[in-house]
Amino acid sequence: MLLNNDRPKNRLKHRGWLLLVALTGLLSALAMPAVSAQAACSVTGQPCVRDDFDARAYDLNTGTDDWATNWAEIGEGDGPTLGVMLVPVTLGELRFQAVSGTDETNFALSRDVAIPAAASSASLILRIGYSGSSPLARELSVEATGTGLPPLFELISGNASPNPATYAYPLIGSVGGKTINVTLTNLTNLADTPDFWYIDFVEVTYDSPLAVTLADFSAQQQDDHVLVAWETSSELDNQGFNLYRSTSDAAPEIQLNNALIPSQSPGSTSGHFYTWEDRDGLTPDTTYYYWLEDVSLSGVTTLHGPVSATYSTPTAVTLAGLQADSRTTPNALPAVTLALVLLLPLLVMRVARRTA
Repeated sequence: MLLNNDRPKNRLKHRGWLLLVALTGLLSALAMPAVSAQAACSVTGQPCVRDDFDARAYDLNTGTDDWATNWAEIGEGDGPTLGVMLVPVTLGELRFQAVSGTDETNFALSRDVAIPAAASSASLILRIGYSGSSPLARELSVEATGTGLPPLFELISGNASPNPATYAYPLIGSVGGKTINVTLTNLTNLADTPDFWYIDFVEVTYDSPLAVTLADFSAQQQDDHVLVAWETSSELDNQGFNLYRSTSDAAPEIQLNNALIPSQSPGSTSGHFYTWEDRDGLTPDTTYYYWLEDVSLSGVTTLHGPVSATYSTPTAVTLAGLQADSRTTPNALPAVTLALVLLLPLLVMRVARRTA
């Protein structure tokens, strides 16, 4: 039992300890890198190049991979802020628009994409709409060409329904390792009215071999930490891993590793076993969720999980006591035996005297 005059001191110690734990958790959180947003490709799990036109620029990339070139204007050269072809200040779309005194026929935009050698198929995906008069008279062409590949040529009418619509065109032939040119062309004069085509996004998506085949992924408390473990059965296209944690299963919150966890079996059809001891900023009686992200050689990421573990207060005192007992017991037994051997004759003599 604590004496009354000891209670304030113990309260102060307790508050100081809680403050130290809180500050440690805050510093750990600040030191850990933030989780980066995932690129938005139309086909889940496949890499892509993509432009959502979220900036008034012709070099924007919002996919997992980079385009080989920037957009190039054909018919004018005043950039993405002026003229027939532009990204308006409202952002989020590319326009071919009517300009007074200009015949906009055959004005075009063109951009190249380099398809990775490992890809066996690819598709061109766009979302296009038309706003204005005489939609039946308006046409926009979509082309994709590459050396040794059958050309893609599609016509889109201003009267198409629905409007806007998402168009997906498979690219025919052996696309792996090829450079493909994508060209959008306005084929008719838009006249001197506020008529315009608008393109919400342009994307080329392609398949890629799985960087990692994951055999197992788990999390479990081990004494004063959570042990996160994963096992792969192949790592054909893997350069490493990132590990994320959260107190909710909705989405990752923090990245645990400061640098990429390197693959131990790169380019191999056999796997490896990995472990990570999570000790940073753990709060007792809290469930933690973990995600594993593999990173391919081309930088494409795939997220696995979550798995979870509930972290309880470590029983450090009990464990220390058990360890101390186990260490002293083997040494104590011989000493007790020796003492009994030495005392036994004295006890016998004492009993003999009393009976005499």
